[in-house]
Amino acid sequence: MKKYRKIIISAFVIMSVIMFPAINPFMETSYAASLNKPVLLKAGKTYKYDINGGKKEKIKYQIKQEKQWSSKFVLYINGKRIYSFTKDGMALDGVYLTDFNKKDKWKEIVFNYGTGQSDAYVVVLRVNKKKKVTTFQKYSGSGWKGRVEYDGKKDISIGNGAITLTTDTPYYSSTFGCYYAQVKVNLKNGKIHFKRGTYKIVKPSYWNWIVDVFGEDYYILSRSMTLYSASGKKKKLQNCDAYTRFTPIAVKPAGKASDDSYNLWVKVKIKGGKTGWFYFPGKTGTSYLTNVPMWG
Repeated sequence: MKKYRKIIISAFVIMSVIMFPAINPFMETSYAASLNKPVLLKAGKTYKYDINGGKKEKIKYQIKQEKQWSSKFVLYINGKRIYSFTKDGMALDGVYLTDFNKKDKWKEIVFNYGTGQSDAYVVVLRVNKKKKVTTFQKYSGSGWKGRVEYDGKKDISIGNGAITLTTDTPYYSSTFGCYYAQVKVNLKNGKIHFKRGTYKIVKPSYWNWIVDVFGEDYYILSRSMTLYSASGKKKKLQNCDAYTRFTPIAVKPAGKASDDSYNLWVKVKIKGGKTGWFYFPGKTGTSYLTNVPMWG
């Protein structure tokens, strides 16, 4: 009787595997586990992830020297070379696998090019099952994005439909100058679209410009300014005297002052004091800072 019971149970297990492949323990899972954070990919190493809604792919890239100051990114999927990219005068300096939106089937490969002059350029890739690559590299949206960087260590928006990029001066003001901000973007029709809004000011991985410009890790006022509780001059908090030190936290555009300059609200934290907002007009003969951060 025990012998027949074992035969029946074994037959049931076999039939379950055949008839119900979704619970087949021997099949490869269709989707790799969701990424909780970006994965830094190293050149020459093979990684296995599902990147397009199917089986896991073998992902590998190599760096090939093109010129003295240029390197080529070459991507292999399942051992086949399917894509390459070179940016003249720039070298590859970071490749990440990230999940732009957990509600879709894609995982994105994001890579940076950079130079010793702090220039940075970002490309985002999606690879479908036929090994066709969709490339997002042209920028569309507000402001000038001459330098754009993706840093997986600082990506705070994985999986919610937006990639966070560090970009150079999305809104320029002649009185506040140049800066770096973290900006949420989306991907559409081969372009990286920058979303309008309040942007967090950050220091990029390659440069602390505040120390270089002001000689210390604070901005310094050259004249008195009013600190407001919110953008829009809703409530005055206090007057801040000349030489007040502050850390910029965020920037918000307040309309164009000219073709190349914006009026800005800048959220700040006063050294040893309150948090509030300064208003920097985009075009005026008045100086508000002891030095205005500017670069080419």
